[in-house]
Amino acid sequence: MSDYIKEIRYRLDFNSVLNSSRDESTMQKLKSLLSIVIFAIVLITEARSQKGPCKLLGQGRNVLLPNPRNCSTYFKCLANGQEVLQSCRPGQAFDAATLTCSSPEKANCQLLSSRSSSSSSSSLLTARPTTMTTTTTTTTTAVVATEDDPQVECPEQTSPEENVLLANPRDCRSFFHCSYGRPHLQLCPLGLHFNGRKASCDWVHKAKCRVVDSTTPTPTTRPLQRRL
Repeated sequence: MSDYIKEIRYRLDFNSVLNSSRDESTMQKLKSLLSIVIFAIVLITEARSQKGPCKLLGQGRNVLLPNPRNCSTYFKCLANGQEVLQSCRPGQAFDAATLTCSSPEKANCQLLSSRSSSSSSSSLLTARPTTMTTTTTTTTTAVVATEDDPQVECPEQTSPEENVLLANPRDCRSFFHCSYGRPHLQLCPLGLHFNGRKASCDWVHKAKCRVVDSTTPTPTTRPLQRRL
């Protein structure tokens, strides 16, 4: 293990071999192999000591090590033994073979499985670039209800400012929005029920919604009008 650590400390002068290789496929294989070796060393040293990967290297020259839990970051081990976590540019990953940040496809980064991070036989997962999108919506796509539904009767409306909302007697998670006398079925956000008293979606315990049995005739829901 000490021999491997020494090789990392001096940046594994293996880069000179990579740069001098004329066979591109051979160079890629060597880079992949080198990346796996470096990641294995980092994982083993981190598992054996509750300290960071830089602690076992001791003091000496500045060394860059991959972060087995985040491909977009890496450790900079300073000569005095201190450990500094640094980040690559957005969309890039740390390449353990070249000790630089590059595209995720070229970096061939490996991630430590969080499920088995506490054991020394932790499995390695190939990192894949992911895209996270956060979307906030306040309304859902309306679906026109059937006209022959006897439990949905919208009042006549002469102005678009009249916002008439009707509870859906068959589903607490949805409601009807009346527009010019026509009902449109809409859904409450996930986890909410329609509150007929407030004419809005609300928490379940506050809405106190009850679903009516379809076999039992019920009176038409009373419309609640609100101005937008």
